[in-house]
Amino acid sequence: MSLLHAIPILPCRNLDRTQDFFAALGFALRGRYPDYLILSRNGQELHFALSETPEYTFDVAANCAGAYLRVADADALHAAWIGQTRLWQQDARIAGSVENKPWGQREFHFLDPDRNLFRIGQAITP
Repeated sequence: MSLLHAIPILPCRNLDRTQDFFAALGFALRGRYPDYLILSRNGQELHFALSETPEYTFDVAANCAGAYLRVADADALHAAWIGQTRLWQQDARIAGSVENKPWGQREFHFLDPDRNLFRIGQAITP
């Protein structure tokens, strides 16, 4: 049996805010429940679970929640997303530039409003 997709399930504190944030990045609503959100873009899904647990930390240094999204053109996506300036004035942050990494990827990253880390990467062809 083969795996078809791996779908991250990430914590969020406010489903409306998370839905609005990712809608501005081109993600569409696929499903919404009282404590769970499913978003998609180009056939790929991100899931978010409402988390109000006091023990959970949204501190980036202590939080390992995140996702790696492989894309066809990291530079084009970065340019489109960095133009969404109202998003990056909230709790979210986007990396200043796209960089070639030693592991053969061209990458940038961002933190969503709940401080989940998203790495965006494109394979570098020799």
